[in-house]
Amino acid sequence: MFFKSLLFIHVLAGATALFVFWIPLVTAKGGKIHRRVGWVFVSAMAITAITAWVVCGFRFAETTDEGQRAAAVFLAFVGLLAINTSWNGLRALRFKHRTTAQYHPLDLGIPLLLLLSGLGIFFYGLQVNVTLLIGFAPVGIVIGFLDLAYWLRPPKERMHWFFQHMAGMIGTCIATVTAFLTVNANSLGIQSPYLILAIFLAPTAIGVPGMFVWQRRYRKQFAEKT
Repeated sequence: MFFKSLLFIHVLAGATALFVFWIPLVTAKGGKIHRRVGWVFVSAMAITAITAWVVCGFRFAETTDEGQRAAAVFLAFVGLLAINTSWNGLRALRFKHRTTAQYHPLDLGIPLLLLLSGLGIFFYGLQVNVTLLIGFAPVGIVIGFLDLAYWLRPPKERMHWFFQHMAGMIGTCIATVTAFLTVNANSLGIQSPYLILAIFLAPTAIGVPGMFVWQRRYRKQFAEKT
């Protein structure tokens, strides 16, 4: 009963995040809709990630099938990725006026955990020969490293917080869509490891270049105002 209730909360929160994630992206930045729906999205993703860790922990412990265990590890890792990106995106706003490095334990600890987890699932993927883990692990490693670098270095540009917030929220959106594709790919019975990897990397492959294009546009816009 507990597991079914937890799974229901997980699915409901995930569906909410998937339903609203695009709204803050297209509404006026800093506006009422952007902020309110943004908090709904972040809250839904936090619930989704936390419940995912418990669900994946149950599945990892109960099954002896290596493929199902790898899927549980992958989903737990995506949950950690979502927590990291949303946390860093929110904290960038909280400390938008900082001029020095930031050493808060959670600001450094969460991306460090993501980086180390990425290394861990990379070697685990090699051990069990799961292409998905091997191919997706570098995403977490790179994001964890970049977020650590952001907090450990004094800001170099005036609107640093805006771009870090944007990167964090878009990263959380990517994690949302990736988790959705994971569940549905498994449900559809897709077996090819390379096709699975391509499906799961698609949100990153589309979202990251799109984010850079968007950031370049805003940098140009901010430069014109100064």
